[in-house]
Amino acid sequence: MASTEQSPQESADRRFEALVNGSSNIMAVLDAKGNFTFANQTTERALGFTLEELLSTHISQLLHPEDLATAEETFADVVPSPGRDPSVVLRMQDKYGNYRAFHVMAHNCLRHEAVNGIVINAHEVTEILETQERLKKSEAQLRDFFNNAKDLIEWVDQDGNILGTNAAWKTAFGAGEQESAGRSAFDIVAPEVREDSCNVFSRLIRGEKIDRLATILLANNGGRMEVEGSLYCQHGWGNEAEVQIIFRDVTARNQAQRRSDELGQLYRAILQSANYIIISADMNGTIQTFNGTAEKMLGYSAEELVGRATCSVLHDPEEVKAKAQELSEELGEIIEPGLRVFTAKIEKTGAADRQEWTLIRKDGSRFPALLRCNGMYGPEGQLLGFVAVATDITERKRAEAELQRTHHRLRMALEQERAASRCDHLTSLTNRRAFYEMGEFETKRAKRYQRAMTLIYIDVDDFKTVNDTQGHHSGDDLLMQVATTIKQTVRQTDIPARVGGDEFAVLLPETDAQGAAVLVDRLQSALSAEMQKNGWPVTFSIGCVTSNESHLVFDDLVTEADAMMYRSKRGGKNRCTVARGGKA
Repeated sequence: MASTEQSPQESADRRFEALVNGSSNIMAVLDAKGNFTFANQTTERALGFTLEELLSTHISQLLHPEDLATAEETFADVVPSPGRDPSVVLRMQDKYGNYRAFHVMAHNCLRHEAVNGIVINAHEVTEILETQERLKKSEAQLRDFFNNAKDLIEWVDQDGNILGTNAAWKTAFGAGEQESAGRSAFDIVAPEVREDSCNVFSRLIRGEKIDRLATILLANNGGRMEVEGSLYCQHGWGNEAEVQIIFRDVTARNQAQRRSDELGQLYRAILQSANYIIISADMNGTIQTFNGTAEKMLGYSAEELVGRATCSVLHDPEEVKAKAQELSEELGEIIEPGLRVFTAKIEKTGAADRQEWTLIRKDGSRFPALLRCNGMYGPEGQLLGFVAVATDITERKRAEAELQRTHHRLRMALEQERAASRCDHLTSLTNRRAFYEMGEFETKRAKRYQRAMTLIYIDVDDFKTVNDTQGHHSGDDLLMQVATTIKQTVRQTDIPARVGGDEFAVLLPETDAQGAAVLVDRLQSALSAEMQKNGWPVTFSIGCVTSNESHLVFDDLVTEADAMMYRSKRGGKNRCTVARGGKA
């Protein structure tokens, strides 16, 4: 009887074939002209094209017209250069006409007998790019807000030429818009640190993440300003860059991440060229494959983890336990903490399981990752094991958090501006604009319910004498004390306001002439007592109008109350003149 056992090589080939087809990544091979000669099952799932439809199809037929030049340049670079493995972001069209962004890596295997082509590896980055675009728009909205900030802010192009600066920058360095245009940001950097600053800037333009820049700037008064700069670089589709710099404290941090590709057989080359973690496991959860990026990002060598279980090594037991409970409620069956937390949905529905997890490195540090777990199937559809693909989403989380902080800062700034626009800056009473708005509202309410309403106008007699003899500072103190006394004397439902330099008003809702007379007497006594206590030689002329007409116009009440107040002044000051009724 002939043996049906597979050779070790045949088993390895089947395992790698299952890995490639089970991966959530597009993995394909192009010939030297750019035509598809191989595509994994994920390509069909992601783009909707069958393998038969893709074979002999040129890659350019799937690309966005604006990305053709970039793709041609990349392809022309990788074909004659086996040692170079470029990567690029391209937009590809699925069978239904939708464009999605993919991070594509190319690996030259033309000389590889088993491959004889260019291996491409692509994973979707549409969501990340959309988040970055939203953040870019939010930063643009903040520019006007930053222009009034105390921090020194400037925007420069990728060559260091100034595109714009805020008011604080212009004050410090004496440059208006015309003078700043085309001027280099490095002109005001002290000579001894200029080269270092230029180097940091160049690294930022090249794509390095620069959190802090410590440098010394030369102010327009001749002084030396030691500052720290937070740098933010944005790249458009044309790769043009714009950098925003906000100078604060002195600190410098440099962060950089590099990924490398490893050579090997067709499937090994594809797996090792991926810039994300790929781990495969058998049905018991024992690790079978641990790619180079996993080694790099998690700090373990493949030898250390192959043959061990993922949950006990790379995941937080408490997080696994919590998600097991969530999954139990979702599926309606008990899921024990362990492998089935990752595989239960695959076993039950056949669909990939996609969740966010916290991965633990060998040194104990942690980072957030998007983990996609797929089933690996044999030629007859039997489930052989699982392949997990994990992407570091630290930058996406940071971008989302920054976007939330940006929205919060905008809301706070708008709320503060709204509050300030309704308040008198000296006395903290309602200002004239807000007083008129509330007066219109109370007038309509009084008209609707046929209620009386009284308006009191107060002017400080001989206020100019205090300013002339004791100074404006004393005059300000007097006005603040008047405001405080009015606020403490009137009811909580009354509306006190400062409507002019030394003029105040109080709106008394639902108050007739008799009630107003009592409050005016109490108010005039309280004001006189406070003025005498502080030695201020002033008195108060008051006009008072009470209206209960069915047709009320607030402006008419203001005009008549003002007239009554001036009648008090002409009558000898330090008195109250009362009128009844208002114009309809």
